[in-house]
Amino acid sequence: MQVVQERYGALLTDAVYRIENSALFDAAVPSTQRFQVALATWDPDAPDAVGLASQIETTFQNAREDAERLGFDHLPQVARSPARRAVKAITLGLAAPPGPEREVALKGASTTLKELALYYLPVIDPAAPTLIATRKELPR
Repeated sequence: MQVVQERYGALLTDAVYRIENSALFDAAVPSTQRFQVALATWDPDAPDAVGLASQIETTFQNAREDAERLGFDHLPQVARSPARRAVKAITLGLAAPPGPEREVALKGASTTLKELALYYLPVIDPAAPTLIATRKELPR
């Protein structure tokens, strides 16, 4: 279970992976939904904790394989080209030393993803160490 949590956590903070393999973060995808349900029902004190952990590992592997097989094809057709541009901009921005080129590239990726407005794509914050911004909560 801990290995899956670490791997999934690493993927959650990888902006490029999240765009290129967005199906892993979209609960509307059946394999991702099964994985998320398995995570939500995890109870280390359950009598069948070993079985639950095995189910989490299996559903994670299946969801990840499905997401990587789908790649950009998971996105709506109109979003694929902008998403590819966002990945290129992030890659360029991460490769550039701190400065204007990096800033422009990352801001461009952030703007592109905001315009796509797909709930399963990351929100980019050029100032965040992982580039992944925290989503704003609605007021209560």
